[in-house]
Amino acid sequence: MSSTILRDEAIQLASDLAVLAEPHRLLVLGELRAGHRTAGSLARATDMAPSLASHHLAVLLRADLVSRWREGSFVYYTLNRQRIGEVQQALSRLAKPAATGRTKGTRAAMPDGEVG
Repeated sequence: MSSTILRDEAIQLASDLAVLAEPHRLLVLGELRAGHRTAGSLARATDMAPSLASHHLAVLLRADLVSRWREGSFVYYTLNRQRIGEVQQALSRLAKPAATGRTKGTRAAMPDGEVG
């Protein structure tokens, strides 16, 4: 797989990071690492009002970062580990040095003759 990030991937990553840039959502995802949970148990575990937890779960659902299913009167939520992995891989590619053909420690000449 390429170590560069493509435009479409950058757009998706920016959207995912906007969703993740909210502490309550990160708390919810952290709770879901251990396995599926109901909205009520997530609200209690993250010290959120049930309506606030439901709002954040809806945002995470739209971003496909969590999934849900119903069993009787309970709705369970779980991490979409594949999507979380995709976000993680995109971030990892950003952290890798770009292959430029230069060796470590060399500096490129700038167009006006300066060294960058």
